[in-house]
Amino acid sequence: MSWKRRVKIGLGAVLAAVAIAGLWFARPLTIEQMVPGLELDACVGMAAYYTDDPKGEPNQRVELSPGDEVFSTLLGLIRERKFSRSPLWWIPAGTKTHLWEDGDFRWDMDLLFEDVSLPDGSIGSGAMLHLNNFFGELELRGYDGRTYPIQTSGQEQWVEAIMEILLAAPLEIDSK
Repeated sequence: MSWKRRVKIGLGAVLAAVAIAGLWFARPLTIEQMVPGLELDACVGMAAYYTDDPKGEPNQRVELSPGDEVFSTLLGLIRERKFSRSPLWWIPAGTKTHLWEDGDFRWDMDLLFEDVSLPDGSIGSGAMLHLNNFFGELELRGYDGRTYPIQTSGQEQWVEAIMEILLAAPLEIDSK
């Protein structure tokens, strides 16, 4: 076999391995599968910031606890979803901008936990999961600090459903 053919076969094998690894990384997973060590049943609260008005309050804040119906509804919407991570998560995203249009909105949501045993043997508390909807683009940040761009099927409807629930929730604190 000639060296050119060996090089072509080697490059083909490397490209196939990279493609398979990318597909494996981007497979749909639940939040609990993406962030090992956290079970959504252990969530003790949520803090969400949102805005749907470019000229009004920059951020509204909602704090929810397990006794709230809104908490259960939001946690159910997160629990039932499968998300796909981008295999290009390691590329820096840089600064994001967005030209506001009618109907636009964004939200950030922290899921709070207390005294959770993590895979490395440590105990964690606080905002250990963060979901960010930046005008339809989703990101997930876990307790380990890794941030992944994520997608889900029916994403546009899902982020809208979350926003509708947040809009209906009673405001605890207005913040800027």
